[in-house]
Amino acid sequence: IQCWNSYDISSSSSSSSSSSSSSSSSSPHALTAYSEAFGSLPFMGISGGKGFVICGLQQVSGRPLCWDNTTFGEDLNPRRLRDEAFMDIVVGSSHICGLSTDGLVTCWRDEAIQRMAPSEERFLGLASGSDFVCGLRAYDRKVECWGNPKMAIQVPNATFQSIQAGTSHACGITLTFNVQCWGDDTYNQLAAPSGKQFLSLALGDRHSCGIEAFLRNVACWGHGVVKKRDGTRAKHDGGITEGGVRDGVRDDDDDDGHGHGHG
Repeated sequence: IQCWNSYDISSSSSSSSSSSSSSSSSSPHALTAYSEAFGSLPFMGISGGKGFVICGLQQVSGRPLCWDNTTFGEDLNPRRLRDEAFMDIVVGSSHICGLSTDGLVTCWRDEAIQRMAPSEERFLGLASGSDFVCGLRAYDRKVECWGNPKMAIQVPNATFQSIQAGTSHACGITLTFNVQCWGDDTYNQLAAPSGKQFLSLALGDRHSCGIEAFLRNVACWGHGVVKKRDGTRAKHDGGITEGGVRDGVRDDDDDDGHGHGHG
């Protein structure tokens, strides 16, 4: 595992010098999980929460190892928080949820999310935002969310093959490869381009991106047009323009809103 924090990324992109100080600040931290207790281990998955922890699932055992974000770059020794095997793990701002090998979900660290987690339901996969978790139910491939009540009531009545979550919104790819999104839409991050089919998604704080099914192009939307309370949209400087989705507005939209990109 290799990781970069926000300082590393901004330093690397803004500095054009090749001095030893600038190059060292933008180097990734190698999280090899080497310690006397665990040795050097490969991983099959990883999830990180904002200002919290980074957790990875060991490839052989499926057991999670976690690093404390507050000491990122200083203390690289992982800690085993649960001595059980998982097939998926997700991390939010104050919670961790794991999906057992038989599809049962377990959450810890945040008492509210832990209490609301459907412990007897079986899921195929999980996705976590800042204050919510969504699961793809095994028996009907529909989504169930807990934590933030707004996320729970906005889930579309559709069947999905996969789901992803950003900070305050989530999206899923349906069985027909279309995208449906729910949650916070302040920056038009729910405005998935119509008429496009997707293979995979990646969601951030204020934007969403996907790989198109046929052309393999990347299409992004969001963080370009801010919705006001009266329904109108305000403009920003800069913009997301990848894949034919312009500044959070589809090409067939009459509005020419302009926004700034967010990595």
